[in-house]
Amino acid sequence: LHFRLEGERMKGEWLLIRLRPRGKEKRENWLLRKIEDGAAGATDALAETGLTSIKTGRTMQEIADGVRPEKKAAKKPVRKAAAAKLPAFRSPQLATLVDGVPAGNGWLHEMKYDGYRTLIAIGKGGPKIYTRTGLDWTDKFPGIAAAARSIVAASALIDGEVVAFKGDKTDFSTLQEAISNGGEGLSYFAFDLLELDGEDLTKLPQSERKERLRGLIAGTDERIQFSEHVLGAGEKLFDAMCGAAHEGVVSKRADAPYRGARTKSWLKTKCTRRQEFVIVGWTESSAKGRGFRALLLGLHEDGELRYAGKVGTGFNTETSHRLRERLDRIARKSAPVEVPREAARGAHWVSPKLVAEVAFAQFTAENVVRHAGFLGL
Repeated sequence: LHFRLEGERMKGEWLLIRLRPRGKEKRENWLLRKIEDGAAGATDALAETGLTSIKTGRTMQEIADGVRPEKKAAKKPVRKAAAAKLPAFRSPQLATLVDGVPAGNGWLHEMKYDGYRTLIAIGKGGPKIYTRTGLDWTDKFPGIAAAARSIVAASALIDGEVVAFKGDKTDFSTLQEAISNGGEGLSYFAFDLLELDGEDLTKLPQSERKERLRGLIAGTDERIQFSEHVLGAGEKLFDAMCGAAHEGVVSKRADAPYRGARTKSWLKTKCTRRQEFVIVGWTESSAKGRGFRALLLGLHEDGELRYAGKVGTGFNTETSHRLRERLDRIARKSAPVEVPREAARGAHWVSPKLVAEVAFAQFTAENVVRHAGFLGL
């Protein structure tokens, strides 16, 4: 069959082909193919985002299971004044850290950005940019606020992340430096839509919210970008992200609503670096039963030992006590390496004889580890 469609999602010319059965196969197999025309470019996006029925809002599994569509009350017309009201802050949904990317086509996967999580509110008196805790940081991001004025909507509440690029990667240190210099030269990656023109979208499936967001962001100021995703194939994306030294991957259930809390319908998998560091000291812990609070690290570079930051996670009680006993045996009065005054305050020094393996996200602008975790000696 060769036909043309003018639907809400499927447009242009298509071919539906019945395939010959293989061997003793009795099942009919069909191939749906898009003909190259002006609407062909949207085919990949259609397969990734068109996961629910436009008519009933059900997923394919719900249709297969015979789930009855909910009867929705008729929408009351939204008055112009109400539709233009600036949306209030909402607590953002947070992702749970996991060790591996979830499998299956029920998940969509996005790049994990190394930036500041923010909500952009569009409406009367806006735009306004909220931090993840509800602080008004509009003045810190004047360029993003200006770009948000290009979004065509009476009102909207968008979830995303402000980032700064260092080369082709988002970089937290570069972002902090940009904020301190007036907040220009930044970008915003939008990945969720909570409200639009007075309508609460949080109960819609993730895939449908992103589909609405894609249309809203299209054609806006280039400083505001749509956060692209892949459906399924999360492990391949994760390998690609880590291979290119990016932050990691955020995986989201395609059929899940938006919840303003940390949930398991959003998962994050980080690309961590591992490296060996020399232990040069330790700081005391105020908690009972713990051998120390953090280890001070050194790193050999160009034949010299330099300070490389602290690691304060990855220890259980037994490990911390065993390690403390070894540290006490190599104690010394002075630091074996030059350490910033703030980091050296209250520190106990040791001879640089023990080497620790540490996982960490990246080196900061000060050349110390960020998000470090102790793996072992």
